[in-house]
Amino acid sequence: MTTILDDTVERVPIGGNDGRSGASVERVRLGDGRRLVVKRMHPDHDLTMRLTGDSVGREYLLWRDGVLDALPRGIGHAVVAGWQEGGETVLVMRDLGSVMRSWSDVVSWSENDRLMSALVSMHEALRGYQHEALCPLVDRVALLSPVTMRAVTDATDNPLPMLIVRGWERFPELVPDDVVAAVRAVHEVPAAFAARFGAQPCTVVHADAAHVNIGFEEKQVTLLDWALATWGPPALELVPYLTASAASVDVSREEILASYRVAAGDSYDDDAVHLALFLGLVELGWNKALDITENEDRLVRERERADLDWWVTEARRTIELGLLDGVVV
Repeated sequence: MTTILDDTVERVPIGGNDGRSGASVERVRLGDGRRLVVKRMHPDHDLTMRLTGDSVGREYLLWRDGVLDALPRGIGHAVVAGWQEGGETVLVMRDLGSVMRSWSDVVSWSENDRLMSALVSMHEALRGYQHEALCPLVDRVALLSPVTMRAVTDATDNPLPMLIVRGWERFPELVPDDVVAAVRAVHEVPAAFAARFGAQPCTVVHADAAHVNIGFEEKQVTLLDWALATWGPPALELVPYLTASAASVDVSREEILASYRVAAGDSYDDDAVHLALFLGLVELGWNKALDITENEDRLVRERERADLDWWVTEARRTIELGLLDGVVV
C-alpha cells in the first residue's frame, strides 16, 4: 500500500503522554520538507480506547467519514491521512509545532475568548453529525471513576488506574459526606447521570479540550486528539478545560464561565453548565485528593485544598438546584 509516509527521510519518537494513551507517536520529515506527526493506535495498548469501547480509532473514523471536515471556519483539525495497517490504525497529522501549548504554557485572555467562540461555532455546525464512532456519554461520564479503573488494574501495566483508585480512596477524608455520597452515586450508576445530562440539547463535542490539545493558529483554533469525542451537551467541553487547564489560563474560572456564556449567547444552557461543573468533581476529585494528601510541597497542598473547595461548592450548588434529583438518592 502506497502512503504519504513512503517519502519519509527522518523519524523522531515523541515521548510523554497523559497516562491514558499507549499510542506510539513520532515526528517525521518527508523528502519534500513537510513535517508531520504520526500516531499508531491499538486497543491492546491504548487505555482510552479500551475504556471507551473504541476498537479502531475514533479520530480516524470521524476524519474518514467527513465529520471533522464539517468543522466551520475558525476551528479545525490536523489530520491529513489515515489508514489501518497490520491491526493498528495509523493517523498522520500536521506538525503544529510552536502553536501548541505545553502544561507549563499560559493561555491568554484573548485566546480563551477565541477558543470559547470557536467551540460554540463547532457545536452549532455539528448538531446534525451524530456518528456511531462517537464515545457514548455514559462512558465519558465514567471514564475516571474508581469502578472503571478497578476493572482494568489487572489488565494493563499502565500505572494510572491504580493511582486513580488510590486518590478516590482518599477523597472521602477531604469532602463533606453529602457531596461524597453524590459523587459516589454517579461513579456507581453513571448511566443515571448520563441520562440526565444527555437530556439537554446535544451535539458533537471534542470532550478533551485541555489546552495541551489546542493549537492557536493564525486563522483557526485547531483541536488535536479527538479520542474522546462524544455526542453530548456543549457544556461538556468545560469539564477538561476547567479541571486540567484552568491553572494555565490567564483568567479565573468565573471569567472562563462568563466568557463561555457570552460566546454561547441564546444557546447557553444553565442547567447543563451546572451539571458539567458537578461532573468536573466526579472526574477530578481523585487528583485533588492525591495532591492534598501526598504532595511534599506545603504551598501545593494548600493551593489544591482551596481548589477542591471551589469544586465542592459548585457541586453542592448543582445538588441544591435539584438537578440531580432521581440521579442521587
